[in-house]
Amino acid sequence: MLLNVNFPASRPKGLLVTRLSTHRFEDQVVERLDPEGKPYYWIAGTPAGEEEEGTDLWAVRRGYVSVTPVSLDLTAHGFLEALSGLLEGVAP
Repeated sequence: MLLNVNFPASRPKGLLVTRLSTHRFEDQVVERLDPEGKPYYWIAGTPAGEEEEGTDLWAVRRGYVSVTPVSLDLTAHGFLEALSGLLEGVAP
C-alpha cells in the first residue's frame, strides 16, 4: 500500500482522507532530477475530470491536503488456480 498525497497551491485548510478521482492531467509529464542526480517524474498541468465530493481532486481544489491509500496488487487472483493447472509439469 502507498499513500498518495496531494497539496493545494495555497496554504492548506487541513487534511482529508480521500479516494482517487478519475481525473487526468491535460498538459505534460516533466522529468526532473533529485538532489542525488536521479530522475523522477512530475505530473505538471491542469487536472481535468471528476470533481466528486470525497475525492482527491475535490479536496485539493477546496484547499485541503488529500491523503489517499493506494493498493498496487494487480494480480489476477481469479486466474491463479487455472494458470497453475495449465503450467503443471512445465517446470521442475
